[in-house]
Amino acid sequence: MTQTTDIHAAIRAADDEFEAAFAKSDSTRLSNLYTDEALVMPTGAESAKGKAAIAAFWQGAMDMGIKSAKLDIQELEQHGDTVIDVGLYTLKSADDEVLDQGKYIVIWKMKMVAGRYTVTCSTAAWLRSKVLFCGWAFCPMLLMGYGSFLT
Repeated sequence: MTQTTDIHAAIRAADDEFEAAFAKSDSTRLSNLYTDEALVMPTGAESAKGKAAIAAFWQGAMDMGIKSAKLDIQELEQHGDTVIDVGLYTLKSADDEVLDQGKYIVIWKMKMVAGRYTVTCSTAAWLRSKVLFCGWAFCPMLLMGYGSFLT
């Protein structure tokens, strides 16, 4: 398991993977960064539970024109195989226009993931379990009907 002193580097690496998958518009890869039972709870929109719903949620965001995500860790608190991550996010369009900024809380869980880094081995990885975020633009866009992918 990751030691407390290495937790920031481990979570930052997972965030880098999230940002890279988002930049490639790969919602399946994004959903694989969550636990099987994960829950994404955006303000003003339906929650997305499970990998398929989370992939659909992020694909819908990308289809709305969001092309990049930047995550900025503000605080991490580890409790055994759980980490609470408080931070800020920025979502941008293809032409680098800021479409949304806001705050997030992620509850990370250490899980065994088959073939995470090799085809035949299982290894432990930090995966998102619960995510709550609130911004100033993205959630109102969902309420105005752009979020039909959630229903």
